[in-house]
Amino acid sequence: MKQKSSILRLILVVGTILLIAGIFRLSNQPAAHSNELSKTVATYSLPYVEKWTGYDIGLAQWNHTLRKLAHFSLYFLLASILMVLCRVNRCSWRKALFISLSVSVAYAIIDETHQLFVDGRGASIRDVAIDSAGAMLGITVVYLVGRRWL
Repeated sequence: MKQKSSILRLILVVGTILLIAGIFRLSNQPAAHSNELSKTVATYSLPYVEKWTGYDIGLAQWNHTLRKLAHFSLYFLLASILMVLCRVNRCSWRKALFISLSVSVAYAIIDETHQLFVDGRGASIRDVAIDSAGAMLGITVVYLVGRRWL
């Protein structure tokens, strides 16, 4: 059983590091490249979204929404992984919440500050708020789902 815990911890730590590195890599792209990447994803996904919702959304609006969903989702995942990692390491729920939220929000601020130094990019308090909302929802989901198992 102890070996399973060690393997789970390792997977969670590696997953956290890879996610943080992935967020950094996406944020390190110049604005033109970042927009090109998101427009490509938006172009391919737009017909499915319009069919599913029944609305004409428009590429520019969907691209913007998709970019914000990416912020929310990445930090949802980051905080979720951190919550599970804290609980596997026997932190109380309160301590796990504090650590997960603090690390997620701090990294969101660091990430947005980092973008000030990337060609064509800038920092956005709105993006930090979106990231933080994603983190809070991730923490809430882990708490609600994990109360029995973690």
